[in-house]
Amino acid sequence: MIPFTLSPTGAATHFTRFEVQRCIRIVNQDGEYLLPIDARQDESTLEPIKSVTILPPLFNAHLIQTEKDGVQYAVMAASTGELYKQASEAAADDYSCFFSPDSYAGISWRVLGFVSANPETGVQLNIGDDEAAVRAIGGAFQSMLEVCNQQAAETTQGTVRVVVDITRGAIHEVYATQPVDIVFLSTDEDDIDESQSDNGYRTPNEEPVALWMQGYNACNVEPGEVAANAEHLEHYFFEYTRANRA
Repeated sequence: MIPFTLSPTGAATHFTRFEVQRCIRIVNQDGEYLLPIDARQDESTLEPIKSVTILPPLFNAHLIQTEKDGVQYAVMAASTGELYKQASEAAADDYSCFFSPDSYAGISWRVLGFVSANPETGVQLNIGDDEAAVRAIGGAFQSMLEVCNQQAAETTQGTVRVVVDITRGAIHEVYATQPVDIVFLSTDEDDIDESQSDNGYRTPNEEPVALWMQGYNACNVEPGEVAANAEHLEHYFFEYTRANRA
């Protein structure tokens, strides 16, 4: 399962949307890569070669790469087309439309995920030659994202409920009604062992302190775990309020 919130460096980032792209697969001596097809592609030029990975001899079209708003595209252009003319007349340092030095290798589809930390650049998550299969994967990702967003919207209203299992003084589990990160602290000398001392944690008064972090994020766990989390929360809050009403 792809997590919808990522914290590779401690700073949370999350997927904001997913996109399915039709691409031209391109090969060179270093390998292959995909570029999305330029919206100006003449479909009649692409149709005869969309199922092949090597261009037929004497095929009257050329692989051209374009750039718009910092995004690179690819297009197969006939020698009589406008893009072919534009590439022919382009200056050597003009990369808005130029003849690709690499080779056409077929049509592929891919799913891109866009994250909050870099919303304009997609992360390539899936590649395939079957349009329906790739669209199904992209749709599944989008559906899961919408569920996570809905859960987040529903749980950000009102008081945040958190249950922490601290059996025998250790932090075992955290249950919460919305994503939370909790820092636990102790100034007891018995808790500030060698590993804690090495971390150099301090209180606002510059005294040694032991710190532990634990959290909960529904978008990073399996559906069954989300249900279990909700069940634990409901049970323990019910138990507490029942006892205090008596």
